[in-house]
Amino acid sequence: MRAGRPTEIDLQIRQSGVPDGDEKAKLAAIQERLGLTWMLVGKYGQRGNVTSRKVTVRLDGQATWERDGSRLVALYKGATTSSDIFLKE
Repeated sequence: MRAGRPTEIDLQIRQSGVPDGDEKAKLAAIQERLGLTWMLVGKYGQRGNVTSRKVTVRLDGQATWERDGSRLVALYKGATTSSDIFLKE
């Protein structure tokens, strides 16, 4: 391990908003994008041995979500689903 390499982080991710459309399609697009983003954060946190304490994802002009990074590692490991994370917090 290199000196000075962080092992715990707070992460902020900013993405463009999803295209407008009917509300059901828009919600599905948001869930898909968040699920993929959360999965990637969990994967690279796990593989890089970096703990994300707080992960904030902002879709410009639409919404912001803040999640505990440990939940995202659980998503990567298959112990929970993105729908569970999206709906229960």
